[in-house]
Amino acid sequence: MTEEGTRGKLGRIGLWVVTVAFAVPMILAGSTKFFASATWLPLFESWGYPPSLSYPVGALEIAGAVAALVPRYATYGAALVAAIMVVAAGTLLLHPGELTPTVPIVNVVAFTTIAVARAKDRRKS
Repeated sequence: MTEEGTRGKLGRIGLWVVTVAFAVPMILAGSTKFFASATWLPLFESWGYPPSLSYPVGALEIAGAVAALVPRYATYGAALVAAIMVVAAGTLLLHPGELTPTVPIVNVVAFTTIAVARAKDRRKS
């Protein structure tokens, strides 16, 4: 195997590791919007959003993270999660409290990287 081929294979493995490492916790976080709604509903209200908005946000987080795990849809799913996390980070910056914007910002970087890498993969094939 050539050096370029080895780097390509290692890059693909690394991309999968990063994708799984960020998608699985996002699926779990999205699920909490349904199963720990007693926590999320008052938070959404305190941020000035309708409390019931937590349900579609959770559904979109789950859908985007699952799509990020499917190569054909990974670019779109990762971009969706990145966009949601931009709004989450903005909300937490505007409404300081117990939650900090650190996790959403890290997720923006990770899911944007995944989206860009998967888009490049799609162009190659």
